[in-house]
Amino acid sequence: MAISPEQSTFGGLFENNRTFKVPKYQRGYAWEERSIEDFLNDIDVCLEFRNSGTPKTHFFGGIVVLQNDINTPLQQNFEVIDGQQRLASVVMVVSSVIKCLEQIVEELNSRVEPDIAVGNLKANLETDIVELKRKYLYRTIDSGNGYSEIHKLTLSDADDTFFKGTLVGESADPPNRISHKRIRKAYQQCNRFLTERLHNLCVERKTEFLRQLVNNVLLEDCEVVLMLSDNKGEAYQIFQVLNNRGVQLSDGDLLRASTLKQLYQNSTQIQNQVSELWDRILSYSTNEIDRYLRWCFTSYEGERPWKHEFARQFIDRRFSTTDNAIPSSEEASNLMSEVRQLHGDVKQIHDLEKGVWPFPTPSTVNEWDRKRLLVLARMLRHTNAVPLLLSICEVGEEDLAKAVAVIERTVFRYKTMGNVHIDRLTKLYNRFAKNTRDSGQFSITRLRRELKELLSAVNIGDEVFKPIIEAKTYVVRGSNREIRYMLTTLEEYHQWYENGARGTPKCNDSIMLFDYENTTIEHIYPQNASENERNPDLESVKHMVGNLTILGPEENNRFSNKSTDEKLELFRDSNLMMNRKIAENGTWTSEIVRRRTTRIASMAAKVFVP
Repeated sequence: MAISPEQSTFGGLFENNRTFKVPKYQRGYAWEERSIEDFLNDIDVCLEFRNSGTPKTHFFGGIVVLQNDINTPLQQNFEVIDGQQRLASVVMVVSSVIKCLEQIVEELNSRVEPDIAVGNLKANLETDIVELKRKYLYRTIDSGNGYSEIHKLTLSDADDTFFKGTLVGESADPPNRISHKRIRKAYQQCNRFLTERLHNLCVERKTEFLRQLVNNVLLEDCEVVLMLSDNKGEAYQIFQVLNNRGVQLSDGDLLRASTLKQLYQNSTQIQNQVSELWDRILSYSTNEIDRYLRWCFTSYEGERPWKHEFARQFIDRRFSTTDNAIPSSEEASNLMSEVRQLHGDVKQIHDLEKGVWPFPTPSTVNEWDRKRLLVLARMLRHTNAVPLLLSICEVGEEDLAKAVAVIERTVFRYKTMGNVHIDRLTKLYNRFAKNTRDSGQFSITRLRRELKELLSAVNIGDEVFKPIIEAKTYVVRGSNREIRYMLTTLEEYHQWYENGARGTPKCNDSIMLFDYENTTIEHIYPQNASENERNPDLESVKHMVGNLTILGPEENNRFSNKSTDEKLELFRDSNLMMNRKIAENGTWTSEIVRRRTTRIASMAAKVFVP
C-alpha cells in the first residue's frame, strides 16, 4: 500500500491549483456542534499565540487522498479518503472570512468622504477577497466555450449543492438531510466565531485580525500531513483501516463504502445509481439508520446482529459481494437490486417505528385498524416487533393489521403491566420474522397460539394480571400513560365485552376513533375535592382505577370543577359507554369504586390477550 506523506498546513493544501472531491463511498458531512466548536477553539489557540508574539503550531491530523489520473501541471485533482470534515470546515471558515471582508468593503463604501488611504485599503481588501475565493473556493478558467468555475472542494452528491449554496448564501430552503443541518449549523458557528472576535473593533483592526487568520494561522500554524495514495482499490482499504483505528463512521457509512468498493471497476451508471440509493438510505440521522439497519438484518436473519463488526456481518449475510473478485455485470446488477431492496426496507422501517401505516392509500384496511400501529409505537412505545412487522409487510397489509392488533394487546399484558423481560418475546418475534420471509406466508393463528404459550410460560396469566390492574393507581404529576391507554382501549372493546366477550377481542364500533394523545383522565370523585364535598371514605380510594375514566378534548371544559353528583349526571349523555355505565350507579361510594376496579381488571383480562 504506497502512501507518500507530505508535511503541509491548511493553507498549503489549497495551493498549486489543487482540487479535492469527496467520492461516492464517503459519508456526508458528519461534524456535530461540539466537533466544529473544538475545531474553532484549536484555531483560536493559534490566534492567541500569534497575538502574544510567540506563534505556535497545532497539528490537525492527517488528510488521506487518492491522486486522480487526470492530474496536470496546471491542476492536481484528489479524491478525499479521510479528512472531509476538516477540509469542509476550513473552507467554511475562509468563506466566513470572505463574508467579513465584504462587509468591511461595504462599510468603506458608505463613508461620505473617503480619502486616499481608505481607497487603498478598499482596493487591497477587494484583491484579498478575489485571492481567497480563487485559493479556497473556486477559480475561473477559459474552457474554450466560455468561462467556467473549478471548485476547490466538492462534497458528495447528496451534500455538494447545499454546501456550495450555503457558502454563497443561497441555501434558503430547509435542509432535507441530517448532513445539511450539520453544514448549516457549522457555517453559522464559523460566522459567529468571527463576529464575536470582530465586535467593537475598528476597520483597521478587523482587517488586521482577518489577514492574520488566513495569512499566518491557516497558512503557517495549522499543520496537517497530506498522505497520498495512487491506487483506487487501496483507497477503499485505507478508508476502512482508518475507521477501525478510531475514526467514527456509522455502520451505514461502512456498508456504503463496502458496496461501492465492489463496483469501483464497473460502469459509472451503476456506481451512480447505487450511490444515489445510499444517499437516500443515509438521509436519516446516524442513530436512526444504525437502528434501522439492525432491524432490517433481524427481519431477514431471524436473530439480532453482533454488537461489534455489524457492518461485516451484514455484508457477509445480505450482500452478494466478494473481497477479491471484480463483479460481473450481472453480479453488479444484483448488488444494485439488493441496495434498492434495502432502501425500500429502511423506508418501511421508518414508517413502522413512527406508527405511520406503510402502505399507500386508498387502503384495504379500515382507519381504526391502521391506527393500532400508531398506538403501538406512540402509546406503548414498543419497537421490538419492527423486524417481524417488516417481514409481514411483504405478505400484505391485512396480515399486518391482524399482527399489530395481536401484538398491541399482548405487549400491554406482557411488558407494560407484567414488566416481564422482553428478551423471550423479542426472540419469538425474530423467529416469526424469518419464517415469514422464508415461506412467504404469515399465520396469525400460529402467532396467537405461541404468544398465549409464552404468556403462560412467563406466568402472566389472569391470576397474576388482574391483581396488577387492581393495584394500579393514578400518580399525581405523573404521565399515567398506561392508565390512559388501558381505559381508552377498554372503551373501544366495551361493547364486545358486554356482548359476552366471545372469541378474539373485537372493536364493534371501529368508526369511533380516539385521539389517544389528547384523551385525558378524569377523577369521578374529584382529585382535589372542595371542603364541602370532601369524603374521607372516598379520599382513600380516589386514585384507584375504579374512580378514573376518560374524557375527550371537547369534554374537559364541561366537567371542569364539577362535583361528583354533577359528573354522574353529565355521564348520562356521554358518547362513551364506559361513562354511561358509571351514571347508572346514581351515587358514588368507596364500595362502588372497588367493585368497578374489579370489573375493569376483569375486562382487561379478557381484552389484553393475543
